[in-house]
Amino acid sequence: MSIDEQLLKRHRCFEHPEAGFREEFVQPVLGLGSTVGVLSRPLGEARSVGWVICHSFGIEQIHVGRLDVIVARALSAAGFAVFRLHGQGYGDAQGGMEVVGLASHLAEATEAVEFARRHLEVDSVGTLGARFGGTVAALVADRMDLPFLGLWEPLVSGTHYMKDYLRTQILADIVENGQGGGAADVEGIRKQLSTEGWADIRGFHLTRQAYDDIAAVDLVADLRRFGGTALLVGLSRSGKLSKSLTAFVGHMQGLAAACSVELVEDPAAAQFGQFRWRTVDGGQGKRDGQLELNEKISDATVAWARSQAGDSMTSAEASP
Repeated sequence: MSIDEQLLKRHRCFEHPEAGFREEFVQPVLGLGSTVGVLSRPLGEARSVGWVICHSFGIEQIHVGRLDVIVARALSAAGFAVFRLHGQGYGDAQGGMEVVGLASHLAEATEAVEFARRHLEVDSVGTLGARFGGTVAALVADRMDLPFLGLWEPLVSGTHYMKDYLRTQILADIVENGQGGGAADVEGIRKQLSTEGWADIRGFHLTRQAYDDIAAVDLVADLRRFGGTALLVGLSRSGKLSKSLTAFVGHMQGLAAACSVELVEDPAAAQFGQFRWRTVDGGQGKRDGQLELNEKISDATVAWARSQAGDSMTSAEASP
């Protein structure tokens, strides 16, 4: 059976005139192999700032993936070019899940910034990310001296994140088998990581190296020189910023960074990063329980990005 390559090429990009953006699939080499990314560009005049969205870790990458798409398209409609990607071990990337870890996320995000500098036709590039993706975005912005950084409920403590990550498997076992859920079950996973070198967490291959490296992350200690402009979107049902994010904002200000804080109140705030679909209509349909929350995050991000970029535009429109 022959492959119509011209048909495939025609479907690698599309335009949305009403929304004002254009998207194109690309296949860059990032990290240990080739992968798939998406370039989102404005159809009208383009601003001089571009963005790279760093995705989250493990199964969480799927749960917050729709937010990445919503923000990328909203930013493009507002005049910003955006690059989002699948790291190795995700989606259609060449590498398998066994290569995924803090090191792979950081290396791929760093190379993604360089790719964006070459292909987005902008003067400067900033990073964005939710949850663990926000942690990666912050570390990359710090190490590369990037001028802009946007974080959506980032993870400050890797130790707390890994503890919660293991608990997702425990909760799944309770739902599926009706048993377990104690501290011994978490210790059992840790023992498996030590003895076998990996564990299956909700269908995702978690290596001991990835567990140790991520657990060692502490954004308050690890961000050492970022002096650009940052947005931190905190999520809450009570109207209060968490203690960890409050401490992180104080640290950013101590680095002489200009850090704007936007607190988004929403009933779904506590479920951010978790499974988002809800059954409706008596089991006949499903609804994204975090869609409204995602849109609030997107609105706050676009408003901040526009305020930072001002009216600065590139000398020509984005390339077709």
